[in-house]
Formats: sequence, structure tokens, C-alpha cells
Amino acid sequence: MKNYFFLVYLLSFFSFLSQAQDVVDSVNGPKIVFEKYQHDFGDVTQGEVISYTFKFTNTGNDTLDIFNALSTCSCTPVVRDTSKRYAPGETGEIIVSFKTEGKNGIQNKVVTVFTNAVNVKSGLTRIFIRVNVIPHPIPD
Repeated sequence: MKNYFFLVYLLSFFSFLSQAQDVVDSVNGPKIVFEKYQHDFGDVTQGEVISYTFKFTNTGNDTLDIFNALSTCSCTPVVRDTSKRYAPGETGEIIVSFKTEGKNGIQNKVVTVFTNAVNVKSGLTRIFIRVNVIPHPIPD
């Protein structure tokens, strides 16, 4: 009997969660959706500077503003146009670079995008890059 009540509780809880998500999706305002939230560069030779363009769309019904985009490391510069405002349906780009000089092995970096989007907590979205930096071969 306890298992039955626990199962009913779980079903009710998950039903509530799915309804709560529907409420968030129905909120009016700007919404940011990236084509992909992470990019893996694979193996890269130490010393290279690599870049990836993250593309996003304002899927909401109001103007989207990108206030800032900050990385966790100075080795990961971010390029974005903070003066640009994105109308509903409009797309944009955030270019994330990575300087491999002085790095070795697997590197995971995070870029936090600060917006006025209503579909993400506090307007913050995180995008990620991963790279495996291969050191220069040691000459004989």
C-alpha cells in the first residue's frame, strides 16, 4: 500500500513539473535558444588560437538584449555585439576563441551569457567549449 501511495505521489510531482515548464514556455518576453550549447574542438596542437561561432535565435515575442558574455579564463576571449538588439525570430552570434599557448591536455571552458531572456534562470545562459591540447613534439 505504501508503494502505491509513493507511486501516486511521484506521478503527481512529475505532472506538476511538466505543467510548470509549460507555464515558463508560455511567458511573454524575449527567449534565447542556441543551436548548440557546447562545442568540442577535439585534438589541437599547442600554440594555436581556435574559434567557434555559437548561433542563437530569439524565439520569444519581445526584443532580446545581450548585456555581456564572460568566460572563466582570459585564455577564452568572447566576441559579441552588445549594442545589437534582437527582434523576435532574429538570429545572432557569439564567437568564442581559445588560446592554447601554455595549455596542455583536456581543457573545459564556460562562457556565461547575460541577457534579458525570460526562458532561462536570471537571464543567464551558459555555453561550453572543450579541447584537448597536444603539446609540441620535443625535437631530438
